Formats: sequence, C-alpha cells, structure tokens
Amino acid sequence: MVYLQQLSAEYVLNPLEIKEMQVKQQQRLSESGQKPKKEGPMKKVSGLQKIGVVLVSLAGIVSQSALADTVSQERFSTLLRQNIAVLQSVVKKNPDLFDKSPEKIGEIAVKSSIRGTAFGLQGLARVYAGYPKKEANELFEDIDKSAKQIEDLIGTFEKYASAKKKDDMEKAAKSLAAGIFGVGSKEDGFIDKNGDTSVFDKYLRELEKVELLSASKDREFALKALAKILQDVKDKDYHEMSRLERDLHEFRRNVRWFPIGASALGGVLETSDIGKFQCDLKKQNFAKEAEAGLAKFRLDNFNNKVDDLDQDPADEPKACFVSECSYAELVGVVQAFGDIKDGIENKVINAGGDDTPKKAQVKANKVYESFMKSGALDGLIKQIEKCY
Repeated sequence: MVYLQQLSAEYVLNPLEIKEMQVKQQQRLSESGQKPKKEGPMKKVSGLQKIGVVLVSLAGIVSQSALADTVSQERFSTLLRQNIAVLQSVVKKNPDLFDKSPEKIGEIAVKSSIRGTAFGLQGLARVYAGYPKKEANELFEDIDKSAKQIEDLIGTFEKYASAKKKDDMEKAAKSLAAGIFGVGSKEDGFIDKNGDTSVFDKYLRELEKVELLSASKDREFALKALAKILQDVKDKDYHEMSRLERDLHEFRRNVRWFPIGASALGGVLETSDIGKFQCDLKKQNFAKEAEAGLAKFRLDNFNNKVDDLDQDPADEPKACFVSECSYAELVGVVQAFGDIKDGIENKVINAGGDDTPKKAQVKANKVYESFMKSGALDGLIKQIEKCY
C-alpha cells in the first residue's frame, strides 16, 4: 500500500512566506536589543518522499527561531503554516474539488501531502504534551486533535480503498470529505472552497497570546519528552505481536513518534559518530532498512558540518547529540515493521479481524527482539538524558 505520496516542491512554504517570517524574526530581535542572526541560503526541496520531506524542509527554518521565549511558538507557527499551504495548494490545483464525489475527494487527498504535513504537526504536539503552561497546553492539545483527525481520516480511507472494502471505503470517503473539506456537512472543515482555513488560522492567533517557556526551559522540556517517548516504547507490552493493529502497528507507531518529533524540533537533536558517539552496537540489524528510513527522518549530522573530524560534538552546546548508528537502528526498525504491516494488512482487513498471520507474527517478534536487544533504545535514552 502506498503509505504517503511523493511531496513536490510546490507544497513547501514559498520564498515570500519564508521571507515574511524572517523579517518578523529580525524585527523582534531588534526590538529586544539582540543582534539579528545572519540568514543562510534556503535549500531547494525536491524529490524527497513521505513525511520526511516536510520535516527536513522545515528544519532549517525552525532551527533559526527568533526570540528566546518564542521558540515553541515559532515551531508551531511554521508547521501550521505548512499545513495551510498544503491544503490551499490542493484546493487551488483542484478548483472543482468541492463538486466531486467523496471517493474522488479521498483519492485527491491520498495523492497529496496533506497527511504528511499533519503527521509533522501531530508529532510536534505530542512532544509538547503535558506542557507546564495551562493555556498553551490546552492549545497544543487542540492542535494535536486536529492534526490527528486529518491523519486518521485519510489513513482510514486509504486503508479500506487498498483492501477494496467497498462499503467501508465509501463510509470513510464521506467522513474524509466532510471532516477535511466540509463537503456534505453542516460543520466547517479545515478548508473551504475559498481557501479559508479558519481552524488553523485560529490556532495561529492563539499562539501569539499564550504564555510560553524560555528557550532553555523549552529545550529541557522537549528533550525530556523525547526520552519519555522511547521509555514508553520499552515499557509497553506488545503481546508477542499477536494482533496487527493492537500490537504490531502500535509498536511501529510508538517508535515512529520519536523521529517525527525530533525532526519537527528543528535542531534540538543531532547525530554524530565521532568520539563518544561512535557506534557501540554489537550489530546493526537494519542497515538496509535504515537507508530508506533516514531519507524520511534525517536529523542534522555533526560530522557533515565540521572540517576537523577530531572535534568532539560533545563540546557543541547548541544541540543534544546522539549516536548516528543507534538512531539509524531506530528508523530502520520503523521501516522493517512498515514492510511487515504492508504485506499483511489487506489480508487481515478482509478476514474481518485483527489477528496477525502466524508467519508474520514470528517475523515481527524476531525483528522486535533483535531491536530491543541491540542496545539502541537504551543508548539513545541515556545520551538524551545527559543533555538536561
């Protein structure tokens, strides 16, 4: 099953929008008496696939966040604007979208990058779950719910369309058309035929008003959240992968929130294999799968930013560094579980249950055990914990 479609350059924030954000950033810095940062050249985005292209294309923007106490505001604002840009691009490319059948609307949504940008926003909101500022936390929860709603609507339609479950697919198509575009519903969707995105626009306005943490406290909060995502993966019982949705898919989903959230933070977490960050895994079990995974979830790499490779990344105060090979092992297992899931999902759906076929269960358990015994998870948690 095609999980997410290729994202073209037109779905990335255009240069005028980026420039506007940068001008506002410079103005805030000037008003605060701080020296503005020199902006680097924007990289052209093209040809990358799935969720990663959205997150990678944003990393350079987000990592240049403006004022110390607006770091989280800049992150959420950037991703909200990205979601708005994608929705508006889809409507612009399909001027008759609101006159089409729910099934055709669903097909257009699947082929777009709407789901990928929603994933990025949801990943960031999950990192900020339990935020210590009450009003901001409520806002982040609302953003999470909206992003999840979009992602679920498209994912459910795509699942049943792929499995050729006609009745379920038609029901999912109507829910998608109504929920995202307001078609056939008295309630507003996330965008209307005029390109208005009232829900996300409201979130942008509210972001300007809520009280947020300082940059240093924000960094500590975000790193603790990333470590907790990994610890939760360790602590959960996956019942020997006996169920597809409850166990196999849940494990993959829980692990995947780590690279999605880390990428959305734009520079808080980076990788290296220099000095103390050299690979200490006895074996890399998913090197092949990691190649595809890293294309989607690549973080900034210290090794590529210095001429003197003897320099220790631990001396760099700007980011929290983790082992490149441990991170690769993690994104590799996400890819490996995705391959298993895609190979059996239609069969399980058409069987009308959730039991994992025996052969796939054995394979999933073997992959799971090899990952948990690799030390990658424990290594990443310890390295992140040293950063706060």
